[in-house]
Amino acid sequence: MKNVVSIFALFIVLFSSFSLSANEEVNQLQYLPSDTLMCFTVENFSKLRQEYRQLPFAKAFQDEQMKKFLAKPKEKLLSLFREWEEANEVSSKEYLGNLSAPSGQVVMALTGVQGTPPEMPQIDFVVIMEAKDDNGWKEFLEKLWENAPQEEVVKLEEDFMGTTIVYVKPNPEGENTDLEELPISPCYSFCQGSFIMSSNESTLKEVVARMHEEIDAPSLLDSEIYQQTMLKCHLEDSDSIVFINFSAIMDTVREMVPEESMGMVEMVTDWLGVNQLQALGQDIELLTDNGQSLSKGFVLMSGEPKGLMEAIQISSSSSPNFENVPADAGEYFLMHFDLGIFWREINVLVENLDPQGNMQFQAQVEQMEQQLECSISEDLIPSLGNRWEVYKDYKKPLSLMSERSTISLSLNQPEKLREILDRAIAVFQAPFQIEEYMEVSVYSMMMGQNMPPEFQDAPAFAIHNNQLIFSSKKSGLQKLVRMLKNKKNSLASKTRFKNLIKQVPGSKDFFHYVSLGDQFDYLAAVMGEVMGMMGQGGEIEEWLDWSLFPSAKKLKKFLSSATVTRAMRVEDGYFFESHSSWK
Repeated sequence: MKNVVSIFALFIVLFSSFSLSANEEVNQLQYLPSDTLMCFTVENFSKLRQEYRQLPFAKAFQDEQMKKFLAKPKEKLLSLFREWEEANEVSSKEYLGNLSAPSGQVVMALTGVQGTPPEMPQIDFVVIMEAKDDNGWKEFLEKLWENAPQEEVVKLEEDFMGTTIVYVKPNPEGENTDLEELPISPCYSFCQGSFIMSSNESTLKEVVARMHEEIDAPSLLDSEIYQQTMLKCHLEDSDSIVFINFSAIMDTVREMVPEESMGMVEMVTDWLGVNQLQALGQDIELLTDNGQSLSKGFVLMSGEPKGLMEAIQISSSSSPNFENVPADAGEYFLMHFDLGIFWREINVLVENLDPQGNMQFQAQVEQMEQQLECSISEDLIPSLGNRWEVYKDYKKPLSLMSERSTISLSLNQPEKLREILDRAIAVFQAPFQIEEYMEVSVYSMMMGQNMPPEFQDAPAFAIHNNQLIFSSKKSGLQKLVRMLKNKKNSLASKTRFKNLIKQVPGSKDFFHYVSLGDQFDYLAAVMGEVMGMMGQGGEIEEWLDWSLFPSAKKLKKFLSSATVTRAMRVEDGYFFESHSSWK
C-alpha cells in the first residue's frame, strides 16, 4: 500500500501545480446525490490560481531570502522523489509526457453510503473535475500502474454503461488471488470529459449513471436545502463554494449509532440545539476589484434556536466600541451569550443524564449557595450581563509565553458581583492577592516564589465600571484597564482598520477581527525559539536551516492582512459576512 499512497500523493501534487482553462458549461454538482454530506467547489481553478498569485501572501514565496530558506526542503523532497523513481525503475519525464491539467470546475465531496444490514453506513470521498481526452490523463495513469509492484497493488477494469472503471486493489500477499475477493481501495474513471475518483464503487457508479442521465432522482444542485442555503449567500463573481448538509450528516450519524444509544444521542443533540441546524453555505471571492477578499455565508435553521443554541444571542443593539480595543490586538471577538439560559440548560442536561446524580449535583449547588449566601440563579447570574468581548495580543519581547487572552463580560450589578467574589475568595481560600492599579482593584493569582519569571505574570481578574475583566496574564488586564482609562492607541485610530470596517455595514451583533500580521510576528518568534531549543543536528537540520528564514519584519509586508466578520440573526437562520484586506 505504500506504493499506492506514493502514487496518489504524486497525483495530488501534480494537480495542484498546473494551470487550468475556464469551462463553465457543466456544473458538476448535478452529478452528486441530493443528500450529499458536504462539498467544496472551485468554480474556475485557472481564475483562482491567477488571483492567488496576485495576493501578497503568494508573493512572499518569491522573496529571495525565502527562496534560500526553501531551497533545502525542496531539494530534500526532490531527493525522496528520485529515490522513489529509482526503486520503481520509472522516470518522471516519461510519466508526465505532455500531460496537461483538467479544466474548469473542481468538486470534492463527502457522501453517505448506506450499508446493508448488519453492515454500518460509511462516508465516501469523491472528486469530480473536468479532464478532456486530449489532456493525457489516461496515458499518465496507465503508466503509473505499469510498474506498480504486483505484491502491493493490482488493477481491475470493469465496463459500466460503456465507461471503463478502474479499481486499484491492495494485494499484500502478492499471490494470484481472485481479484473479485480483494477489498476495493480507490477507483476512478473518465466519463464525458470529466475525471472521477472515489473511495467507493457504488458512489462512482452513481456519478457515472447521472452523467448518462440514467438516474432521475434529484441531485444536490436540485435539492431544496442546497438552493435555500446558497441563495442567501450568493456572490456574483464566486471563486469557491462550501456547503455542509447538517441534516444529512445527522441522518448518517443516526444510522451509525447503535439503537440502544440512540436515546442518548437525541438527548444531547436536543440539548445542544443542533437539531435545528439544516445546512451551512459559504460563497468566497478571493480577490475583489478593490483588492480585498470577500465571503458571504448562511446557516439555515428550522424554527427558532433551542437548547444551548438559544443562549447564543446574535441579534443585539450593543455594537462594538473600537475605542476600547487595543490597536495591536491580534484578534478581537464580540458576541452575546445568555448565562441564564446556559445555567438552565446545564440543569436540564444533568437531570436527564442521571436523575440520581442530579440529586447530588443539586445538593452540592445548594451547599455552595449557602456558603456564599447567595443564589446562583437569583443573585449571581442576574448580576452578570450577556456581552462578551475577547482580546488576544502578545507581550513584548515576543516569546513562547507572550500570548495573552483577555475576556471582558458586561455587568448588570457590579457591586453585587464584587461582594459575591470577595465572599467566594474568603470562603474557599482562593489563592488571589489584591493590589490597586489605576484605582482598580486587581485580583491576581499568587504564584510560588520558586516559579520561573515567565510564570510570575499570573492570571488575574478585576471589576472596572460595569465590566468583569479576566486575563490569562496580569499584564494583559492592566493593558486593557489603561486602554479603557485613557482611550489612546485604540483600534479605532488605525487607518487601515477604519478603511476595512467601512466595508462591513451594521458591524454589530457578532463581530470578529483578526490581524494576520500581528499573529505572524508571534508565530515567527515562537518558531525561532523552538528551533533554538531543539538545537542543531538530527533530521530537522537535514530539512531546515532556520538561520536562513527571513525576518518577521521583512515578511510582514506580505502577510499583514486583516479580516473582519459580522453576523446577524435573520428569519430562517444566521447570515455572516467577512472582508479581508491585503493592503
